[in-house]
Amino acid sequence: MSQNTAPGTDTTAEPTKDSTATAAGGVLFDPIMVVAIAAGGGVENTRGGEENDGAKSDELSNNKSSDDDTCTDSTASTTKPDSFTAAVWQVETDPEVARGDFSGAWLVTETGIQGFAAGAEWIDERHTPAEVLRTLLRYPVLPAEGTTAEQILRIMRAASPTDSEPASAPADPSPPQPVILDQGTIEGNARAAIDRAKKDFARLQPGKKQPAWGQIDNIQPVPGRVPEGHDPATAAVIASALSTARGLRIWLDQWQSFDKTRARRLGSVDSSHSELLPAPLT
Repeated sequence: MSQNTAPGTDTTAEPTKDSTATAAGGVLFDPIMVVAIAAGGGVENTRGGEENDGAKSDELSNNKSSDDDTCTDSTASTTKPDSFTAAVWQVETDPEVARGDFSGAWLVTETGIQGFAAGAEWIDERHTPAEVLRTLLRYPVLPAEGTTAEQILRIMRAASPTDSEPASAPADPSPPQPVILDQGTIEGNARAAIDRAKKDFARLQPGKKQPAWGQIDNIQPVPGRVPEGHDPATAAVIASALSTARGLRIWLDQWQSFDKTRARRLGSVDSSHSELLPAPLT
């Protein structure tokens, strides 16, 4: 696997200090973590199983990191209990960040972490797979195409340290559960937001023609180039996370375009509508 950083890739993986942007009015714009799990991965005690996107897809090939400074290209072991393979793409939701940029990508297995963001300094225990997943999945999680919420919950359990493998820090007796987003709910919330804007405009400016609010389509996977050097199962996980993240990025661009129109057209009459809103995730 190549050790070189892909051209045009931001290797900081840290758009803000804690990966959460805060607007002037106090609105939080958490990133969304798109997560893909290998088929059969994360099952406890069983067998595991072009803009700049060409460069961005190489993110999962670079800057390898693990406890023993080695990391292979293989998928999760098919014989080791509690094995897993997860690809995670971080997509920014801050409207000040152009088009929902990708600011992090990780390939996490029970043996180590790969990806251009594997050494991200904002993750304290960045050499420990379980801690990397716990840190990433504290943000809203969107399951990639082909991945279920239950798989993500299982992989969190599979990634947890065992009694024979103590964690570098005391285990949390009640670790927080990831906020797993429902794609249909997100899409419905966006349509409802457009309907509310139309009603608010009619109320605030009766008799005036409605502005062009735009359209927010459903989130559709957009395939991207997967880096070479991975076995088919791992490549499939990377492809799933990448394509869903690219589709989410387009959806966020449409949402932000609408919301800027909403804030401008309604906010000029009623200042309570002038603040940009986060994407309607829940």
